[in-house]
Amino acid sequence: MSFQEAERIFGTPKLIKMDIEGGEKDFFDSQDYKEWLIAHSIVWLVEIHFDKLKFTPEWHDVPHDEIRPGYFIYCNNPSELERIKIKCCHRKKPCA
Repeated sequence: MSFQEAERIFGTPKLIKMDIEGGEKDFFDSQDYKEWLIAHSIVWLVEIHFDKLKFTPEWHDVPHDEIRPGYFIYCNNPSELERIKIKCCHRKKPCA
């Protein structure tokens, strides 16, 4: 199911947590997905399994941070990104 189809069925999400064991590259390669996230202010928490994706230049204009080794959060609102990062860091597991 595409993200557009999922949105039609379930509505627009506020947060997407993604861990698809290496399939993340398809989403990083999709300009439509990136534009959709930004247009709807959707927070994207993604576990990245490939080091080269950590430095994907096409996504550097979207505020993001590594909240734990391998876990990146993308959010087009820097203050919301910081709030979420702080909230995640107050969990039992230590942050990066």
